[in-house]
Amino acid sequence: MGDQVRFRLLGPVQVRDGAGWMRLERPRRRAVFAYLLQAGSRAVSTKELGAAIWGAAPPATARTQLQNDVAALRKELAGAQVTIGTRGGGYELSTDPTDVDERVFQRHLARATAAAGRGAWTAVVRPARTALGLWTGPALADVEAPYAGPVRDRLAAQRADAIEVLAEARIRLGAHDEPIAMLRELVDTDPERDRAVALLMLALFRAGRRMDALAVVRDVRRLLRDRHGLDPAWLVAELERRILRDDPVLHEGGLPAAPPPSPPPAPPATPVNQLPLDVPLLSGRDSELAALAALADDLAGPRIALVTGIAGVGKTALAVRFGHRHAARFPGGTLFVDLRGYDAHEQPLAPLAALHRLLVALGVPRAELPSDVDEAAASFRARTAAKGCLVVLDNARSAAQVRDLLPGGGASFVLVTSRDTLPGLRASHATDRVRLRTLRPRDGLDVLTRVVGAARVAAEPAAAADLVELCGGLPLAIRIVAANLADAPAQRLDAQVGALRAQRLTALDNPGDMAAGVRSVLGSTYAGLPEQAQRAFRLLAGLPFDALPVAAVAEFASSADIERLRAVHLVEEPAPGRLVLHDLPRAFGVELLADDAPDARRAAAAATLDWFLDGLDAAGRRLYPEAEPLLASAVAARPPRVDPGDPRSWLATERGNLLRAVDVARESGLDGLAWRLAARLRGYLAGTAAWLDLGAVSAAGLAAAEADDATHGRALHHLGLGDAQRRRGRHSDATGSYEEAVRLARSVGWREGQAVAVGHLGLVHSRMGDVPAAAQCFQEDLRLSGELGWRNAEGVALGNLGNLEHNAGRPVEALAHFERAGDIARETGSSRLLAMVTFNAGLSARDAGQLELARTRLESAAALLDELGRQDTVAHAYAELSLLAVERSDLDEARRSGRLAAEIRDRSPGSFDPVVIGLIELAEAELAIAEGRLERALTVLAATERRSRECDLAYQRAEVAIAQGVALGRLGRADAARQRIDEGRALAREHGFPRLDERAGTALADLPH
Repeated sequence: MGDQVRFRLLGPVQVRDGAGWMRLERPRRRAVFAYLLQAGSRAVSTKELGAAIWGAAPPATARTQLQNDVAALRKELAGAQVTIGTRGGGYELSTDPTDVDERVFQRHLARATAAAGRGAWTAVVRPARTALGLWTGPALADVEAPYAGPVRDRLAAQRADAIEVLAEARIRLGAHDEPIAMLRELVDTDPERDRAVALLMLALFRAGRRMDALAVVRDVRRLLRDRHGLDPAWLVAELERRILRDDPVLHEGGLPAAPPPSPPPAPPATPVNQLPLDVPLLSGRDSELAALAALADDLAGPRIALVTGIAGVGKTALAVRFGHRHAARFPGGTLFVDLRGYDAHEQPLAPLAALHRLLVALGVPRAELPSDVDEAAASFRARTAAKGCLVVLDNARSAAQVRDLLPGGGASFVLVTSRDTLPGLRASHATDRVRLRTLRPRDGLDVLTRVVGAARVAAEPAAAADLVELCGGLPLAIRIVAANLADAPAQRLDAQVGALRAQRLTALDNPGDMAAGVRSVLGSTYAGLPEQAQRAFRLLAGLPFDALPVAAVAEFASSADIERLRAVHLVEEPAPGRLVLHDLPRAFGVELLADDAPDARRAAAAATLDWFLDGLDAAGRRLYPEAEPLLASAVAARPPRVDPGDPRSWLATERGNLLRAVDVARESGLDGLAWRLAARLRGYLAGTAAWLDLGAVSAAGLAAAEADDATHGRALHHLGLGDAQRRRGRHSDATGSYEEAVRLARSVGWREGQAVAVGHLGLVHSRMGDVPAAAQCFQEDLRLSGELGWRNAEGVALGNLGNLEHNAGRPVEALAHFERAGDIARETGSSRLLAMVTFNAGLSARDAGQLELARTRLESAAALLDELGRQDTVAHAYAELSLLAVERSDLDEARRSGRLAAEIRDRSPGSFDPVVIGLIELAEAELAIAEGRLERALTVLAATERRSRECDLAYQRAEVAIAQGVALGRLGRADAARQRIDEGRALAREHGFPRLDERAGTALADLPH
């Protein structure tokens, strides 16, 4: 989002402090704080504040109560660095505009509205989405005070404005389906918002749902007549009329406008029209055509539109289609000149030659054509000053080619197409740029279908989709493939897919006109680049990353090189500072790269990968400081060279590149770099519970370390494999990985690696119910960590020993371990350690009968873990809170916590620890038992039982068996209940779980005799 919001009004009122988002629990304090916050850093008198909180008749003690509330707020919010000052007999809450979500919302809405006013619909989307993304519920959702209603209504209306402007932008840009749901929700809430109703109708119509669009207006008409005896507004009624007659105008632009005044009568002479034939295969360009039409209509705006895009993307076709569609707008005629800027066989057309063609079209005899370019330009301007011409300057190479060809006056409209962004033209003349991108898959399929026929596409839909994808959505490439297939009606589409996969660029040559093939048009762009920019392009093409930061390639691609490549669309810039290569330019660059020395390719890869490793180093030191001692003991320190800024944001942005970097390093023969990258990724992937990715990265890192003969690296990646296997329930595999890590660490006297590996081995033993082996591992971990002076690791070992005490039914002893570990966490400033020991202390407090302390600790742990991004453990905490609430007979709280746990699980399929999934199901089952939904409980527990057996989770198997027995007993099936409880008790005794043994005994005693 970019804005570091600290205060929320657009939903429940919340404040961000060091631990995350906090809620003010006292309702009146919450109302006072929200009023001061929305007052916007101005002093609020006690009289005004009293009226806001109590209305027209505040109590006699209002001043005293407000003083008490403000004093309490200052104390409660001290940790969030909130200052409530006293000024002029009132109170002032000073905030930065970027701190408050409501003010950030207003700013982004203003940007979106301004862009919509300019017709810059692409520029509307991001600020409008950002504005709407700030909402977490109805404004001031938990504030009950007289002032709240009007504020809530005002903000709701502004939110509706934001929805409407975003919806119109997405509709104009061709994403018709996207806004339907949010518009329907808005119309259901306020069916009298005419614009929202009309936008919903338009979106449904363009999405092919004509009857649904008409149903909307029928429902609105019925409601308006019932409520007010009125018919829908003109906008809604006009849109209905156009839908009923399938008006083709509805397929482009926005909502209907009031009818414009009649155009002036056309001149008697037929205006000149030099446009080439229309291209019938143009598809998917409705939004760009609408943008050009809006620019042409805006007589007060720039009168030059620059259409840019990669070679073969259809710039000329777009310009020609626009000219034919809107020729009637230009009474002075339509002029067209091919400037041959990137012609493979002819020089670019000189300005004087272009002017001669334009003047001849306007009726100047050839014998009277000026021989001087300035005179010719002046003559052209004079002849077009009042005519209102459309001038299409196609395939321009430079601004110098264009400047002398611009018409006079403000009545004409100029449409320039170029592979280059022509910054010189944009600097000297007011110009609006329309960027033409490759086709969306459905539009590419439309082009293919129109050439080869619907029957062939329907017979091989997967192959047809593959063809469009392999053409990279480039219209030229799709047309070449389609023409080849049309010439060979017996050929299967999948045969053409095979040809493209084998030799993509060769398959995209144009046999009838080699100069019009994809390789040729890309080659003509490439040939016009300086040598250094050509080299940079080849090396960039050889790096198989989806989107690269500019900084990562600075060693071999200067900013000037990148700007030149970007200007001709050989690279794209989807976001500031990031580079993307389209598939076909990449294939072209890789083809050229084969002639470069292997050392040059390897050096470029090494420079890029070094940048990623430096960024990982810097981010890891800040986010995962507890992992530093282990890495520092295994990998030589590197001087800091990359500042990732916000490390979490940097890691999230670069995640795909970082995962790919390990494989790129291996493919480039950089094994030492590969295993170091993988080692650095371990902390991030474990910290975000990405266990599948951790397993894959660790396996690649292990192979690289073996190739590099790096024992420390091998041990590190056996450790990473073990973590991934343990978290996915593959405990036997994890045991083998950890034991190999211990063996390797001992073989080279690496005590740091030995300490971590033996501690993790203890975790597997604990899960599998081998308590003595687990205790031995944790004690060895504690001893080694103490000898190494690793205070944080000592805290982890103490926490693990506390868990063993907890599972052994000794919660008081467990709490003592957790207290010691918590002291270490606070001493070292380790948020992760503090979160985990707080969580485990909550479980032990519950078993010790201290239920309120247990609730407090678990809630604190959930907040800490959420701030750390450990969503699997946050879900675990909510599952335990649900179980605790059932024990406290607070079923509403049990439902809420259980729902939160399940929502987190459902948002992250496949990445969750099976133990946590089982606990979420246990919480659901225990709640169902408490509510008397016994069959539902047994259904849930059956799935948990299967998983616990597959993953060899002894403790959870025992828990499930006891819970099943309880449910069966309440169903009156006493014999089956006793059998399941006995099985659970046997497991508990076999593995040393006295707490479960005691629970089983209680359950047996409760069965009817």
